[in-house]
Amino acid sequence: MIDYLDHVEESEVIRLADNLGPSHILNDRSVFSMLPKLFCLTDPDLLLNADLPKNFLGELAYLTDLHQVGKAGFALDISDRYLMRDALVFSGGKMVKIWEHEEQFWHNPLPPLPGGDPVYDAILDTTFALDNKDHFQHANIWRAVRVGGRFTARHLSWYREAGIPIEEARAYAKSQRYSTCLRDATSLGG
Repeated sequence: MIDYLDHVEESEVIRLADNLGPSHILNDRSVFSMLPKLFCLTDPDLLLNADLPKNFLGELAYLTDLHQVGKAGFALDISDRYLMRDALVFSGGKMVKIWEHEEQFWHNPLPPLPGGDPVYDAILDTTFALDNKDHFQHANIWRAVRVGGRFTARHLSWYREAGIPIEEARAYAKSQRYSTCLRDATSLGG
């Protein structure tokens, strides 16, 4: 990846000395000012829906304008929780399973997209999202809408069979500072 980024010509690559976390580019006004009006942020370990519409970026941009929110992105699939790791995350003042934490983001429906995909009023961090600076609020950087249906993605690190080599996952779990679901290296299979 580093070699690839060393040779990218069509985009500007900004290198940081350290991993400053998922909210750095949103909170650091000097970095934020370098971004275009519309930009996307994502976790690297998402499996996108095979039925994702080709115009999905336009649909997400439409939702940011319609709902006057700085972020519109993918809902995360929790229907196959029997395949997920039993890792615990801190949510609402207690430790809960990943899917128990994620359920809250499926409870505040908004009108669906014209194609029928459900839309929810729900915060969104680094799960794939299109950000719109026209509606972005620095005081509430995670305010968003999530889209289900054909937009629903799988967060691979939640699964026992994540497709990540076990030693790599364990090394990451020990060294990372920001992941809410990979802190517990003991819950990783293998």
